[in-house]
Amino acid sequence: GSDWSSDVCSSDLYKLNDGGSGNITVPEDGCYTIKLDTKLNEPVITLYEGTVRVFDGIALSGSFNGWGDTEMTPVTTVCENHDWYATLDFTAGTEVKFKQSGSWDFNWGGEFSKTSYGYYGNGVGNGPNLYIAEDGTYDIYFNDLQGLFRFVRK
Repeated sequence: GSDWSSDVCSSDLYKLNDGGSGNITVPEDGCYTIKLDTKLNEPVITLYEGTVRVFDGIALSGSFNGWGDTEMTPVTTVCENHDWYATLDFTAGTEVKFKQSGSWDFNWGGEFSKTSYGYYGNGVGNGPNLYIAEDGTYDIYFNDLQGLFRFVRK
């Protein structure tokens, strides 16, 4: 997949807050990664080249639930979903991973980076357990295509 964002940005298709601008379209069917540079207001749209797996469910598993499945909620149910969320209470020292519901064939772990709102990271297939550093209630977001996750403390 090539980065064709310059074609989008140089045309009249992309205009910030202009109610008369056209839709941004893609050249072919597929999954795309869309990133927006918020300083320049320029999108970067690239065709996702990895294997696209569609999971019936994604769960959180860890020391908090005996390494069973605590199901996450899909963000959408009207089309192919790759974004999931949950709200859970954790104590410091809890270990957790993301996984395919009902199976360990696909699972993601990794390392946290800390921010003012909580934690984020890029999950790695079969990666190490994530360690919760602070007690709290967290809104948890996960993308199963890219492995990206966020734990936002409430």
